[in-house]
Amino acid sequence: MKHRTRELARRRAALQARCATQRAQLGEISGELQFQLRFIDRGIDLARRATAAPMLIVIALAALTFVGPSGVVRWISRALLVATAVRRLTGADQHIN
Repeated sequence: MKHRTRELARRRAALQARCATQRAQLGEISGELQFQLRFIDRGIDLARRATAAPMLIVIALAALTFVGPSGVVRWISRALLVATAVRRLTGADQHIN
């Protein structure tokens, strides 16, 4: 009977170690998925805001028509640069996580 109890205790310890390993692996996978899904969430949020304000779509299409694709890309990169600078100067980027 003692042999059976020891065998069960050994199996239980092995299963607990296996569970701990799987739990750690699942935590790593979960973190990676959250990181990747954050970009999808931002895209969905942007699409919702764009559909809520159709005038933005019209303005963007007009800018693309008049300025051309390379001009729009240049203006967007400048706007992002300015927005990033303002965010850093105001300390707003410290609250994002």
